Amino acid sequence: MNLAAHTALCIDNARRYEHAHAVALALQGHLLQPSPTRQNAVDISHRYLPAGQGAGAWFDVLPLAGARVALVVGPVEGKGPETAAAMAQLRSAVYASSALDLDPHELVARLGDTVPRLKEERPSAAESDHLAVACVYAAHDPVTLECSIARAGRQGLLIAGPDGTWNDAPLPQTPALGQDGPPFATGEFSLPPGSTLLLLSGSLLRNADAGPLDRLRERLSGPSASSTDQTMERVLDTLPGDQPAVLVARTRALDPADVASWDIPLS
Repeated sequence: MNLAAHTALCIDNARRYEHAHAVALALQGHLLQPSPTRQNAVDISHRYLPAGQGAGAWFDVLPLAGARVALVVGPVEGKGPETAAAMAQLRSAVYASSALDLDPHELVARLGDTVPRLKEERPSAAESDHLAVACVYAAHDPVTLECSIARAGRQGLLIAGPDGTWNDAPLPQTPALGQDGPPFATGEFSLPPGSTLLLLSGSLLRNADAGPLDRLRERLSGPSASSTDQTMERVLDTLPGDQPAVLVARTRALDPADVASWDIPLS
């Protein structure tokens, strides 16, 4: 009789797990259905896979004032529908903050202030429960050809120049948002037309294993890809399948004839 009761309990737990898994997948898939974004600053390719019970991720391509564009990818550690809901709230916070035209470091700082509040609001929050969020936010200007980037956590970020030379460590890694430690990293980079940014929802380095990074660098350093889609294919063929969100962007420059400026007197 005890065996039958134990078996029934195991079956019920398995059903609950599968239900939570299905809900999390459906929620992530619904909230992150990509839609075409009209902008002239970069060419874009992306891949997104809902992560279910494991860490989730979101990404966005957000038009900014002055023909600029923001690229953002952020994974959220946690499980189940609550993590998927937190991910959606963080994505909305980034969207709202970008509309204020904040600098990347200011936006990531606001996101860092949001994470503790979300943790406190989680119904099942416990002392052992944590909400760790990594994020990379890049704002590219096709007029000045400057790109400002802020990054928090072990976030995959690679940059290549038009010649195809990849820089796999443009910014140091820091603790995730919501964790104690030094603040997030920021930097400004000159990105001529044809430069490529690769944003990943996870780190390429785990347990000091540089194998995935070396393989990706070697694969991407071959003959220059003619499109962001080809670069994406090389990334997906090389990396293990644990990257829920992958975003590839190739920079453009606006024609000077399409750019105008005015000096507005203050008095």
